[in-house]
Amino acid sequence: FAIFAIVALGAGFFAGLSATSPDMRLTCDTYFDEHGMHDIRLISTAGFTEADLDALRAEPEISTVSPAYFADLVVQNGEVEKVAHLLSLTDGVNTPELKEGRMPTSPDECLLDSAAVEKFGFSLGDIILIPEDNKEETLELISPRELKVVGIVSSPLYVTFDRGTSTIGSGSVDFFLLLPSETFTSDYYLEVYLTLKDTTSKNTFKEEYQQLIDSAIPHLETLGEERSEIRYQEIRDEAD
Repeated sequence: FAIFAIVALGAGFFAGLSATSPDMRLTCDTYFDEHGMHDIRLISTAGFTEADLDALRAEPEISTVSPAYFADLVVQNGEVEKVAHLLSLTDGVNTPELKEGRMPTSPDECLLDSAAVEKFGFSLGDIILIPEDNKEETLELISPRELKVVGIVSSPLYVTFDRGTSTIGSGSVDFFLLLPSETFTSDYYLEVYLTLKDTTSKNTFKEEYQQLIDSAIPHLETLGEERSEIRYQEIRDEAD
């Protein structure tokens, strides 16, 4: 009887573990769909112009083209200094989940990563300062330098505890801040998020979804090479 009980218990654990992985993936896929998780992220050292965005919108397989800005900065809240990844809010893509407060309505307001509340004691209403001793080329991307926290959020861009790496501070990002696009002063976009047609109905963790992504990438790479030549010529013309 004891042996039978042990076998039954082991079988129960195995069945539970076998069911957990598919359930977790389904839950995660549903979360991505509800918050408009992007399918492809484009980045460029030369940045993206409106003409680049128009070229992307003309591609038949692309459903949404959402440009964005970002910057890594050391920020200060009281006596606490941490490395934050600042991102611009995007329309209809990577929509944050508001846990407390409201959305920003002016360039000097921001949404705070809920992890900063739990780990560092930050809270709604805090004023996040951007010290002048950050790199000048990064500081130039942001105005104003004082940001009021009006909302606490989670983001589909961060589904684990890790917030990524950085070239400043200790080498790792402590939390993220989401800002209106108007807070950034760059003349060009720094990244572009894409969603493809017919991907919402596909499970993110299934081969069928990955095939759709893989089939779109070669053409996007070709388009990227074409647009890069145009962009670099524009930069040379501006320098002259």
